[in-house]
Amino acid sequence: MKFLIIEDDEDKANAIKEYISSLEDSLDASFDVKSNYLEGKIALTNSYDFLILDMTLPLDDTSLDNKVSTAGIDILEVMKHRGVLKPCVILTGYDTFGKHQNRVNLDSLSNRIEKEYGDIVKEVLYYESKDGDWREKLKSVLEELN
Repeated sequence: MKFLIIEDDEDKANAIKEYISSLEDSLDASFDVKSNYLEGKIALTNSYDFLILDMTLPLDDTSLDNKVSTAGIDILEVMKHRGVLKPCVILTGYDTFGKHQNRVNLDSLSNRIEKEYGDIVKEVLYYESKDGDWREKLKSVLEELN
């Protein structure tokens, strides 16, 4: 299975790859990692089987400190517009998004994503490096696809 991972945190991307590679059925797993919105958007044209998407990403490699808090939704919109209906999991380390009166929590954002992109997004997961909960939920999603 070929995975596209759009994630700007190298440690998190490595943790995801290591975990998937550790699963028994992942002998043929390969990974393409993109670290920002624009690289990720371009990579959607490549062939892959499953997308793991961060919600908050820098726009490009020149703006690493200037992140767009809902860039993941923009990626989902591009996928929908292009008819790229590959299964996806959102794996985010943030529990709130946006600023001031536009601030929204992860549960509210998950509900919106389920309504608008439920045909693409299989799960919205909260990532904590020390907590293994995301691993078990990701494993369940992958098992359902096989």
